[in-house]
Parts: sequence; structure tokens; C-alpha cells
Amino acid sequence: VELATNEPIRHSNTFFFDKCLGWKGICVEPNPAYHSGIFLTRRCSLEPYCVSNKEGTILFTHREGASRIATTHSEERARAHRGTTREQHFYANCTSLESILERNRFDHVNYLSLDVEGHELEALKSIDWSKRTFDILTVENPSKAIVEFLKERNIHRVFCAGPDGFFVHIRFFGKVRDWYIRTGQNSLHGCIFDTLGCTLQPTCDSFVGKMKLSRGGK
Repeated sequence: VELATNEPIRHSNTFFFDKCLGWKGICVEPNPAYHSGIFLTRRCSLEPYCVSNKEGTILFTHREGASRIATTHSEERARAHRGTTREQHFYANCTSLESILERNRFDHVNYLSLDVEGHELEALKSIDWSKRTFDILTVENPSKAIVEFLKERNIHRVFCAGPDGFFVHIRFFGKVRDWYIRTGQNSLHGCIFDTLGCTLQPTCDSFVGKMKLSRGGK
């Protein structure tokens, strides 16, 4: 499940699983500018909604390839009404992630990519956690509140690459610990802009290199 999908190939965290491995997936993307590209290049089921713990129609701002909720930013909303900005604006219908998972019959999710420009916690709160299970999540710039929210559901942060925090369910924790030992790591890597006091900041290239090392160079 990718929330949100944005540009469906170069900026996607799920393109490989979709096109190369043939996984069944859901691409959640409220911006209509990306819909044709998703239809043409991806196998995932497109859900053209924004996700929140409250349903309704919300004003979005789109600028430099990123969309975010404008109604939470009063100045952006004022500029949109005045027409004095180069930003593009569009309205999107918001629903819960629970509704999307239910509609697609996803009781279990192997991987959730979550990057919704500061609205991640609300998206997580929109899930019925008594019905759904998750293996791995990546969350952009995870706050302490998000880390604690997921920890209460037995999902722990184990690694960071750039701004993304990697979270795994506790049933995989032994394998993660073994990976750290095999690759010579002795502490949790911190995210860029991390608020949790970690200082190590690995790059994406170093992460990929360590994954190759853990697999014997394959």
C-alpha cells in the first residue's frame, strides 16, 4: 500500500514490488494530475482519495511535485482564494485508510509506504487495528508520537534511510537484530530531522550496500 503515490515510477517506494515482483497493491493518490500515469504504468488498484481520520472534502496545495493539505495552513488557503499564488490547488475527498483496506479486502499488509506531508499520524489513526495487521512500514520524518503510536501496536522503528523511518512488527525483531549483528551495526540509525535524539544519518546508498552485504553480495 502506497500512501500517497505521487509520481508512480521515479518517486515510488512500491514500483519494484508492483512491476518486478507482481505484488497485489493499492496506490492511494488524491491529485488527479498523477492518475493517468498510475493507470498507464502500474498494476496497483488506484484509490483517488486523501486519507484522514475524518471524512470530508479538503483543499490541497500542489507545488514542486508535492501536494499537502492547504486547509491546515491559513495563509495558503488565503492565497488560494485571492488567486495570488503560482501554486496549484484542488479539492479532494478524504476517507479513512480503513475504508480503503476494507474495499480492497486487505486484512494483512506486507508493506505500507506512508508519506503524506505531515498527516501521517491521522492516517494511522484511521485504521481499525483490531482488523488489520502489518509487517513493514516506512514513514517520512516519523515524530515521537508516531513512534509511540506504532510501538503500542507492536511495530518498532529499526532503521532510517534519509528522512524515512523503517518500522517492523515485533515478530520480525529477531531477524532485524541478526541483520545488525551480521553487518557490524551496534545502534539504531537516526533519521534526518529526527526528533528522537539519534545522530547517525545513513544515506540510501549505504543502506542498499549493507543490504547487499547481508545477502552475501547478491
